Amino acid sequence: MTVLSSMYLNRSPTAGRKLECRLGANVHRAWSIICFLKQPVFAIRAGPVIFKTKRLAVRHLEHDDFAPFHEMQSDDEVMRYTTDHGNGRGLDEAENRKQLEHCIECYGKPETNFLVWAIVDEAESFVGTCAIVRTDDGENEIGYRFLRSQWGRGFGTEITAGLIDYAIRELEMDSLYAIVDVRNLASVKILDRSSLTFDREVTNEYGVTDRVYRWARET
Repeated sequence: MTVLSSMYLNRSPTAGRKLECRLGANVHRAWSIICFLKQPVFAIRAGPVIFKTKRLAVRHLEHDDFAPFHEMQSDDEVMRYTTDHGNGRGLDEAENRKQLEHCIECYGKPETNFLVWAIVDEAESFVGTCAIVRTDDGENEIGYRFLRSQWGRGFGTEITAGLIDYAIRELEMDSLYAIVDVRNLASVKILDRSSLTFDREVTNEYGVTDRVYRWARET
């Protein structure tokens, strides 16, 4: 898998703080250092573990995560659908150091719209990242990314379910959103099986077709 295995919050200062490292989505730009929107959305949970699934745990990113974080982010296959036109460009060391620091700095705010966490396995080894970010359009966008060595283990399905459950039950969000490049078949399958509902297909600014998925709390 790649982007739902390579989902990541890629932000652009010209794109207006839009979440572009979405769950299985094609991310079109590298992150900017903007981490907060004008209106705070949700408070982060303190402590070493954010939530757990059967085989995985989600925690804050740490500076010691840089080696596997860089391995993941610099891998062209992992990043295939997360950069311009799905061209498979990994990020260099400087870019990845900036992104890791950016994520860690965001934890220091009592309320933030930008949450990117580390995913670790039962041995507490870093295997990937997941995120919940509020977009300019007011969408609660979710996503994740895994090291290529962890593909094919069912982690994408597992972390997607855990992330959705955490957002709904713990953060008490009323709606969720995910978007995926139609060429990213593995991620499309994961979203099709998730508790999100397929909404529509859209053509993005690069001429690429994305599938949009949503969930909304019943009123």
